Amino acid sequence: RALNAPEARVPKNTAELYQMGVEQARKAHNRRALDLLKLGLEAHPNFPLALSEMGVLYLKLKQPEKAAESLRASLKLSPENHASLLAYGRVLLDLQRLSESEEQFRRVLKGNSASPWAHFYLGVILLKRREHEGAEIAFKSALSSGGDHLALAHYYLGGLYWSKQQYRQAADELEAYLRLTPGAPDAARLRQTIKEFREIFGL
Repeated sequence: RALNAPEARVPKNTAELYQMGVEQARKAHNRRALDLLKLGLEAHPNFPLALSEMGVLYLKLKQPEKAAESLRASLKLSPENHASLLAYGRVLLDLQRLSESEEQFRRVLKGNSASPWAHFYLGVILLKRREHEGAEIAFKSALSSGGDHLALAHYYLGGLYWSKQQYRQAADELEAYLRLTPGAPDAARLRQTIKEFREIFGL
């Protein structure tokens, strides 16, 4: 991400290391990216963008506790940064801290009601709580907010409709999921399930 005006006041070397770290992250060189960000933060530790980027990298490296620590530090400095809130909510979800995770996603939606990922992850939380009606609304909101590419939203909706014996809707959503992820590990099984729904129930 590019620096905005306040963030551009960080020392030149820190800013350069941040940009280098972001470039390495784009190439999926996550550990190298982390090393560069840490170097920059040694000279200027109160740099929210770098702390947020570190949090995302720790999440990719499956170190959620470290990710949470970095993102909390970032949000202390920039409490309404939607990207950091979204990432922090995702980390808390991984840690099964559902109430705290939900709080982050609702904060994102308060500032940007059209955030597909915030709606999606909120749906995941509600699904974990078996609040199926709320989960359905959240997944639909994710898709209608520009998240048509969110294959898993279609997948979860398919499962919800299946559980409610709404087989036509289930088949439609599972087909949408497969259009987006034709090589999914469970693709063959799902195609067979969809075929059975259509044949048995005359859909």
